[in-house]
Amino acid sequence: MGKITSVNAIETLVPMGYKIKVKTMTYFDYLYKEVFFWMQHYGYDWKEINYGIIDFPNGGSRLEFLWRGIKQEDDYSTYIIECQLAAGVSDVKVKMESGKEAKMKSGTHEFRIGAYIKKNIDMWEGKPFADTQAKLYEMMIRDRLEEQKDDLYKEAHKFIDHLKALLQYYPEPEK
Repeated sequence: MGKITSVNAIETLVPMGYKIKVKTMTYFDYLYKEVFFWMQHYGYDWKEINYGIIDFPNGGSRLEFLWRGIKQEDDYSTYIIECQLAAGVSDVKVKMESGKEAKMKSGTHEFRIGAYIKKNIDMWEGKPFADTQAKLYEMMIRDRLEEQKDDLYKEAHKFIDHLKALLQYYPEPEK
């Protein structure tokens, strides 16, 4: 009774290298809330896995974080969307239309997005003929797995499109 090797535990649909790089001004509180609401709307449990700010002596800083959305699709499949940000930014104050001042981050923002399905192959661990059972099970639910791959691929690209729309909401200032 060994390790399951006949099926993949992870099905990568959007490799973590999908990149959005933009030079813009961003109001991070708004961006943060919008990503949270998007994840919530699509049924994802959203977590901030990593967050860090490195301040530079010249006044600028580097912002880095990793967000992960997890959605249990069924007893076998879990959808995972990850978003990683690395940004060289500086604080700027901007006067809003309402007359209030808002603190924004100006600089180059680089987002990397990835999406994959994590399969619960642990359910076969310790069972006789576990490798064969896992392979047969995947053959039996092949159509469902293909449909899930399509669904996650579409959701990941909706997330990417939403993120792009949010970043265009704050266009590069005219020079």
